Amino acid sequence: MAVRCPICNSSYRALSKHLQRHHGVRNLDERKILLLLANGRTNIRLHPCTILGCEYRGTRLDHHLARDHVELAREELHVVQNKLKMTVAKKELYALRMTHPTIAMITAWAVDMEDDDDILSQPPPLSPVNECGNPDCKEWRMEANAVRAQRDRYAFEVKSLRFKLQKRIKHKRQRMDQWAGDMPAFDGEERERIILNKRPRAESTPTRLSESKGPSCSKSPIPACSKSPIPACSKSPTGSHTHSSSSSEPASMHTEASSTSPPINSPWSRGRGRGNIMRHHIPTDHG
Repeated sequence: MAVRCPICNSSYRALSKHLQRHHGVRNLDERKILLLLANGRTNIRLHPCTILGCEYRGTRLDHHLARDHVELAREELHVVQNKLKMTVAKKELYALRMTHPTIAMITAWAVDMEDDDDILSQPPPLSPVNECGNPDCKEWRMEANAVRAQRDRYAFEVKSLRFKLQKRIKHKRQRMDQWAGDMPAFDGEERERIILNKRPRAESTPTRLSESKGPSCSKSPIPACSKSPIPACSKSPTGSHTHSSSSSEPASMHTEASSTSPPINSPWSRGRGRGNIMRHHIPTDHG
């Protein structure tokens, strides 16, 4: 992935070789600082928050910006982080230059940054002796004082609003954590209530099978069928016997259908099929 060079602002895939060949960065520590800055991995955790009205000084500035400054958009947060990384990198380069390394350094950002910081952090005081007598200067000075007072008032208001916002966010997070802690207990109570309300099974499957097997075997209609004169009905040549046999067939079929069927586990010889009925009536010769 191509990254931008922090010196010439051009994109390169092999940035380390580019810094050595084109910019002559021979110092290993200097090149390491520049590479971290180009990849966006400069450590800004220990840096204080630079947003107006915020007095955060901790060890995780990156988490503080993402969690506590919810009023900032993603683009604004990205700009703030990039400025902080550039500031930290310049301070590291300046500290490295103060050690007077044997290998000369190429970048001169630290010197410029230090001069700018001196100018911004220690402005020259307004001396009453050197005060200009021009009325325009007095008017501009009065306007500057008014703007400075208005800025201080706005800064105090932003600070108070930020404190209220952080307090509200903290309260909401505590409530959400409390709800998250109560949710597992509520689910367990509902589950226990559902398990207690479940209808128990009255009897097991083997018990029901044994009960169904007993009555069906005792009421089996096979002996009654074995006494029926089937050969006499087949040898009757008259039409009356044929009619009576045909009229008796629905009754016998109805009786067989109404009778209880043998259990599933009974042997095949206990069934009411045609083969079993004929086997009971046909005599067998034993030698």
